[in-house]
Amino acid sequence: MTKQLIMKYIICLVTVFTLTMQVNAQNVQLTEIQNDATNNHEYTVTSENTAKNEMLISEGSDMNKTESPSVITSNEISFNVHIEYSKNLIPQNMVFGIYSPEGQFWGAQRIWVSDIGADHTIRFEVPEYILGETLYLKLFSGAEKIQYVYDFYGIEDMIPIETFVYYSEEEGRLIYGNDFSISATPVTGRTVRGYANGWELYFKNPAKIIGGVCMIPMYEYLEALFMTDCVMIDEANGRIEINANGHTIVFFLNGNDMYCDGAVTYSDAVPQKINGVIYIPFRFLVEGLGGSISVQDTDGIMNVYANLYYDNETAAEKFVNDRGIKSSTDYLVWVSKSNHTVTVFLDENGVWDEIKVFPCSIGAPSTPTITGQYEYFSRESRWSYPNYYVGPIMRFYKGYALHSTLLRYDGTDYDARVGENISHGCIRLEPENINWMVDMVPLQTKIYITEQ
Repeated sequence: MTKQLIMKYIICLVTVFTLTMQVNAQNVQLTEIQNDATNNHEYTVTSENTAKNEMLISEGSDMNKTESPSVITSNEISFNVHIEYSKNLIPQNMVFGIYSPEGQFWGAQRIWVSDIGADHTIRFEVPEYILGETLYLKLFSGAEKIQYVYDFYGIEDMIPIETFVYYSEEEGRLIYGNDFSISATPVTGRTVRGYANGWELYFKNPAKIIGGVCMIPMYEYLEALFMTDCVMIDEANGRIEINANGHTIVFFLNGNDMYCDGAVTYSDAVPQKINGVIYIPFRFLVEGLGGSISVQDTDGIMNVYANLYYDNETAAEKFVNDRGIKSSTDYLVWVSKSNHTVTVFLDENGVWDEIKVFPCSIGAPSTPTITGQYEYFSRESRWSYPNYYVGPIMRFYKGYALHSTLLRYDGTDYDARVGENISHGCIRLEPENINWMVDMVPLQTKIYITEQ
């Protein structure tokens, strides 16, 4: 009986061992199958990535067969610089610097800025860098601020420029990012007010302070003094000659040497064209023609006073006296449409003597102010309209009159513009000026209106 039990026990052990060996063999086989499947999957993914990289490499004209987009390099970066609108722009160089990702200075470029709305391109040749790195642009001088994307930067600020490269499936090619656009606000000067013989000059192109020197638009100043017919310009050589009041002055665009009656002088501020307008030093022009000039700086506004007379007679006096204009009173009012001015004269021993000059607005092109000689025949307090009134009124022909700018009924300005062609034919003056005229100028005074 004991021997039989022992034999059964041995048979059981052998059976269990056999089954265990079979299970282990199956597990080994299953593991090998799983490993093979995993290896096959990894090989497939790797093959797909390799294929895509090879496609990127073949599409990138600047890459060789062993490069990938992450290691494309360049040795240049460029910027399109747009000059924003800014009143009273001061022409000068705008200087930029470029820096490495570590902040190392790589070089500088400059552009000459004289026109608002202009576009300039600056291109830096730099040491090789990897597209995708961040370079830094810095404004050294010549602008108030720089806008890049949505942010603004001042002088000496480091502007981060993130270069890039990527594959565009839509375009089927690599897109490189090392050409950028920025906007620059140019440097502007203080407000300048120019005066000639006591009355203020109203220029369409404002006077400017450049290098501490007051520069004025040449033609507008000469036009205000009726001197445009005494100017000769040699465009080829940039030579400008003015003969007036017994004097001859000569200067050159972008040149420091100037001549007054043959004697050479020198100016730190050179005559130049700004937005197509010739600007010249105010002092040189006035003193060169035998006048005098003084400057007063008040509350940040530079007031430049010039006294320039023609043979002891102002240009306006010469204009009306030469034409023999008569008036029924001791006063004469001359309206110059081209200059947008109203000049008041007083009779001095049969000669008209200029006493006041005021800026004015005249008729719009569709409703122009008439020209000719008329008499001031009616004084009225105001003309009323739904949203504004004008007054006082100096009527000189039918519904034509000299009157104030447009005023609200609370006394504030509705439209205070002068120096423009905007009315229905009447002549608008600032309220304090028309009030002075109504107080001083009597009825039946001649109103003389010219295109000139």
